[in-house]
Amino acid sequence: MNKKQDINWWNVKFCNKKNIKSLFFAFKKKYISQGTITNKFERILANFLKVKYVVSVNSGSNALLIILLALNLKKNDEILIPDRCWISVAHACALLKLKLKIVDVKKDIPLINTNKIEEKITKKTRVIIPVHMGGRGADLIKINQIARKYKIKVIEDACQALGSKNSLGLLGTKSFASYFSLSVAKIISSGQGGFIATNNKNFYKRLILLRTHGVKNILRVEKWGQLGFNFKYTDIQASIAINEFGEITKRKKRLVEIYKTYFNAFKNYKFIKIIPVDLSIGEIPLYVEVLCKNRKNLLNFLYKNKIDCRAFYPSIHTAYYLNNHSNSFVNSEKFSKYGFYLPSGPTLKKEEQYRIINLIKKYFEK
Repeated sequence: MNKKQDINWWNVKFCNKKNIKSLFFAFKKKYISQGTITNKFERILANFLKVKYVVSVNSGSNALLIILLALNLKKNDEILIPDRCWISVAHACALLKLKLKIVDVKKDIPLINTNKIEEKITKKTRVIIPVHMGGRGADLIKINQIARKYKIKVIEDACQALGSKNSLGLLGTKSFASYFSLSVAKIISSGQGGFIATNNKNFYKRLILLRTHGVKNILRVEKWGQLGFNFKYTDIQASIAINEFGEITKRKKRLVEIYKTYFNAFKNYKFIKIIPVDLSIGEIPLYVEVLCKNRKNLLNFLYKNKIDCRAFYPSIHTAYYLNNHSNSFVNSEKFSKYGFYLPSGPTLKKEEQYRIINLIKKYFEK
């Protein structure tokens, strides 16, 4: 399926005049690698999230990897993750020889089922990673209660939740640390990139060292003091991200409009169900996700009409090479089998959305 479609599953105008102007400024000033503009972007993010420290890195995936390194975990320490998340969460743990404990999700929402967490905890459990899928907030009140009870860390995966809120406030700010993604299909993007948020000063210092091969000043290396690697972000990327960040309020509003339009269009259809987002508490529907038992045929129909939709990726427990032989995951299997993303994104045009809606209605009414 490489044929060009009229409407993509994610719609954003990334190569615009403002981004090109920001890039030109960075080149003109010779701000190329990590430096002044990156530092400015980190301050903007810290102020927005109301956290003390932000550390930018080269991807959301590496953001988690560097967090796990900074926690000084040992081989076979256990990490609890939900079955519905991007594979990078599992891969980061596996690369560090940490033991995955996979938890099923809720029945109607692809977020970690807090009622299933404690049965997975052992004396070797060190971290819980709740994943805020599609801007929906995991139950951090209960998760933090469990974490305090067993003296384990909570690391929020907020890659799909920048600017999204729950009853406690902004997601990614109510735990020991959190991480975000700046890849293309996010509310703001620099092509690739990510960042970490924390209020713990000592942890922040460890992250800074790990980000650049364990040294404080890469230009004046006096000794090799500790393990680290190259996780650096760049001023070129930051110059774009700062410009993109200026659009976040407008984009949040547009994403909510898109969600409401789809929801109202299909709320009375039993063959297709919108996976809910709680707009009343400030959750931002980064994507519009639906369940349809006739997913394959519907997606083929839409594709033939030049509408590109994206089926949900498989659940984590199906990755056989991770050697996870846990029990069945009834709820997550439903999302994996029937879920897909309707076209969305901040630059999806209204007439494009109505075309999609009318095609889907036509399909079910034929």
